[in-house]
Amino acid sequence: LGLLHLTCTDGYRHLLLKTLHALRWLLRRRPPSLGPPARLIFKTDEDTYLCVGSLGATLSTLPQLYSLYLGTFSDHTKLRLRRTERWRDTQHFALFNFSSYPPYAQGALYGLSSDLAAAALHIGESPPLSLLSLPLDKVPVNEDATIGAAHAPRELSAPSPSAPDPGPD
Repeated sequence: LGLLHLTCTDGYRHLLLKTLHALRWLLRRRPPSLGPPARLIFKTDEDTYLCVGSLGATLSTLPQLYSLYLGTFSDHTKLRLRRTERWRDTQHFALFNFSSYPPYAQGALYGLSSDLAAAALHIGESPPLSLLSLPLDKVPVNEDATIGAAHAPRELSAPSPSAPDPGPD
Protein backbone atom coordinates (compact mmCIF):
# COMPACT_ATOMS: atom_id res chain seq x y z
CA LEU A 1 0.00 0.00 0.00
CA GLY A 2 1.39 3.37 -0.98
CA LEU A 3 0.68 7.00 -0.31
CA LEU A 4 -0.42 9.36 -3.05
CA HIS A 5 0.55 12.98 -2.51
CA LEU A 6 -1.35 15.34 -4.80
CA THR A 7 0.08 18.74 -5.63
CA CYS A 8 -2.94 20.69 -4.42
CA THR A 9 -4.11 22.13 -1.14
CA ASP A 10 -6.70 20.21 0.88
CA GLY A 11 -9.97 21.82 1.93
CA TYR A 12 -13.55 22.25 0.77
CA ARG A 13 -12.73 25.12 -1.62
CA HIS A 14 -10.10 22.89 -3.21
CA LEU A 15 -12.26 19.77 -3.67
CA LEU A 16 -12.76 20.16 -7.43
CA LEU A 17 -9.04 20.70 -7.98
CA LYS A 18 -8.18 17.74 -5.76
CA THR A 19 -10.62 15.55 -7.70
CA LEU A 20 -9.14 16.63 -11.05
CA HIS A 21 -5.58 16.03 -9.80
CA ALA A 22 -6.61 12.55 -8.62
CA LEU A 23 -8.18 11.78 -12.01
CA ARG A 24 -5.00 12.97 -13.73
CA TRP A 25 -2.89 10.63 -11.61
CA LEU A 26 -5.25 7.67 -12.05
CA LEU A 27 -5.55 8.10 -15.81
CA ARG A 28 -2.04 9.28 -16.77
CA ARG A 29 0.55 8.85 -14.06
CA ARG A 30 -0.43 5.65 -12.26
CA PRO A 31 2.47 3.19 -12.42
CA PRO A 32 1.75 0.06 -14.52
CA SER A 33 3.21 -2.00 -11.67
CA LEU A 34 -0.10 -1.43 -9.80
CA GLY A 35 -1.90 -3.68 -12.29
CA PRO A 36 -4.31 -3.00 -15.13
CA PRO A 37 -5.90 0.46 -15.38
CA ALA A 38 -9.24 0.95 -13.64
CA ARG A 39 -12.34 0.75 -15.81
CA LEU A 40 -14.42 2.52 -13.15
CA ILE A 41 -13.33 5.31 -10.82
CA PHE A 42 -15.31 6.15 -7.70
CA LYS A 43 -15.08 9.31 -5.64
CA THR A 44 -16.33 9.10 -2.08
CA ASP A 45 -16.33 11.33 0.96
CA GLU A 46 -13.99 10.48 3.81
CA ASP A 47 -16.88 9.84 6.20
CA THR A 48 -18.69 7.39 3.90
CA TYR A 49 -18.88 3.65 4.47
CA LEU A 50 -18.98 1.73 1.24
CA CYS A 51 -21.01 -1.48 1.09
CA VAL A 52 -18.75 -3.30 -1.35
CA GLY A 53 -21.12 -6.27 -1.72
CA SER A 54 -24.06 -4.09 -2.77
CA LEU A 55 -21.90 -2.07 -5.13
CA GLY A 56 -20.52 -5.25 -6.69
CA ALA A 57 -24.03 -6.67 -7.09
CA THR A 58 -25.18 -3.47 -8.81
CA LEU A 59 -22.17 -3.38 -11.12
CA SER A 60 -22.64 -7.03 -12.08
CA THR A 61 -26.06 -6.18 -13.56
CA LEU A 62 -24.66 -3.60 -15.95
CA PRO A 63 -24.24 -4.65 -19.58
CA GLN A 64 -21.12 -2.51 -20.06
CA LEU A 65 -18.52 -0.67 -18.04
CA TYR A 66 -17.98 2.32 -20.32
CA SER A 67 -19.85 5.60 -20.68
CA LEU A 68 -21.14 5.16 -17.12
CA TYR A 69 -21.90 7.92 -14.66
CA LEU A 70 -23.23 6.38 -11.45
CA GLY A 71 -24.65 7.84 -8.26
CA THR A 72 -27.65 9.50 -6.70
CA PHE A 73 -28.61 12.28 -9.06
CA SER A 74 -29.80 15.79 -8.37
CA ASP A 75 -31.93 17.22 -11.15
CA HIS A 76 -31.72 20.90 -12.14
CA THR A 77 -31.06 22.28 -8.66
CA LYS A 78 -31.09 26.07 -8.79
CA LEU A 79 -27.68 27.66 -8.29
CA ARG A 80 -27.25 29.53 -5.03
CA LEU A 81 -26.00 32.96 -6.00
CA ARG A 82 -26.92 35.36 -3.19
CA ARG A 83 -24.14 36.58 -0.92
CA THR A 84 -26.03 35.37 2.15
CA GLU A 85 -26.25 31.74 0.98
CA ARG A 86 -23.80 29.32 2.55
CA TRP A 87 -23.19 27.24 -0.60
CA ARG A 88 -23.03 30.22 -2.95
CA ASP A 89 -21.53 29.21 -6.30
CA THR A 90 -21.18 32.24 -8.54
CA GLN A 91 -18.05 30.64 -10.02
CA HIS A 92 -20.15 27.86 -11.59
CA PHE A 93 -22.50 30.45 -13.07
CA ALA A 94 -19.55 32.44 -14.47
CA LEU A 95 -18.07 29.36 -16.19
CA PHE A 96 -21.18 27.63 -17.51
CA ASN A 97 -23.84 30.39 -17.57
CA PHE A 98 -26.43 27.97 -16.16
CA SER A 99 -29.17 29.20 -13.82
CA SER A 100 -29.43 25.66 -12.46
CA TYR A 101 -27.03 22.76 -12.28
CA PRO A 102 -27.43 20.08 -14.96
CA PRO A 103 -28.29 16.67 -13.48
CA TYR A 104 -25.29 15.45 -11.50
CA ALA A 105 -24.38 12.62 -9.14
CA GLN A 106 -24.30 14.16 -5.70
CA GLY A 107 -23.41 13.27 -2.20
CA ALA A 108 -21.11 10.77 -0.67
CA LEU A 109 -20.31 8.56 -3.68
CA TYR A 110 -20.30 8.76 -7.45
CA GLY A 111 -18.56 6.76 -10.13
CA LEU A 112 -17.28 7.38 -13.63
CA SER A 113 -16.12 4.93 -16.23
CA SER A 114 -12.57 5.66 -17.30
CA ASP A 115 -13.72 7.20 -20.61
CA LEU A 116 -15.99 9.71 -18.83
CA ALA A 117 -13.32 10.39 -16.22
CA ALA A 118 -10.90 11.18 -19.07
CA ALA A 119 -13.50 13.50 -20.64
CA ALA A 120 -13.99 15.34 -17.32
CA LEU A 121 -10.23 15.70 -16.93
CA HIS A 122 -9.88 17.00 -20.49
CA ILE A 123 -12.53 19.66 -19.82
CA GLY A 124 -10.80 20.51 -16.55
CA GLU A 125 -7.41 20.96 -18.20
CA SER A 126 -8.32 22.48 -21.55
CA PRO A 127 -9.63 25.81 -22.80
CA PRO A 128 -12.06 27.37 -22.55
CA LEU A 129 -12.46 26.23 -18.91
CA SER A 130 -8.91 25.23 -17.89
CA LEU A 131 -10.13 24.70 -14.32
CA LEU A 132 -6.71 23.58 -13.08
CA SER A 133 -5.25 26.93 -14.14
CA LEU A 134 -7.88 29.18 -12.56
CA PRO A 135 -7.20 31.31 -9.48
CA LEU A 136 -8.83 29.70 -6.46
CA ASP A 137 -11.54 32.37 -6.20
CA LYS A 138 -12.70 31.47 -9.74
CA VAL A 139 -12.95 27.69 -9.15
CA PRO A 140 -16.53 26.41 -8.69
CA VAL A 141 -17.38 25.38 -5.14
CA ASN A 142 -19.65 22.46 -6.02
CA GLU A 143 -17.22 19.78 -7.19
CA ASP A 144 -19.74 17.05 -7.98
CA ALA A 145 -21.99 19.45 -9.93
CA THR A 146 -18.99 20.64 -11.95
CA ILE A 147 -17.99 17.07 -12.81
CA GLY A 148 -21.62 16.55 -13.87
CA ALA A 149 -21.61 19.74 -15.95
CA ALA A 150 -18.60 18.37 -17.83
CA HIS A 151 -20.90 15.67 -19.21
CA ALA A 152 -24.02 17.76 -19.71
CA PRO A 153 -25.27 18.74 -23.13
CA ARG A 154 -25.52 22.50 -23.08
CA GLU A 155 -29.27 22.39 -23.78
CA LEU A 156 -30.00 20.75 -20.40
CA SER A 157 -30.04 24.11 -18.63
CA ALA A 158 -31.21 27.31 -20.19
CA PRO A 159 -28.53 29.99 -19.93
CA SER A 160 -29.40 32.83 -17.62
CA PRO A 161 -30.11 36.03 -19.55
CA SER A 162 -28.02 38.24 -17.26
CA ALA A 163 -25.61 38.18 -14.38
CA PRO A 164 -27.07 36.92 -11.09
CA ASP A 165 -28.34 39.31 -8.49
CA PRO A 166 -25.86 38.95 -5.64
CA GLY A 167 -28.49 40.05 -3.13
CA PRO A 168 -27.90 42.13 -0.05
CA ASP A 169 -24.56 42.11 1.74
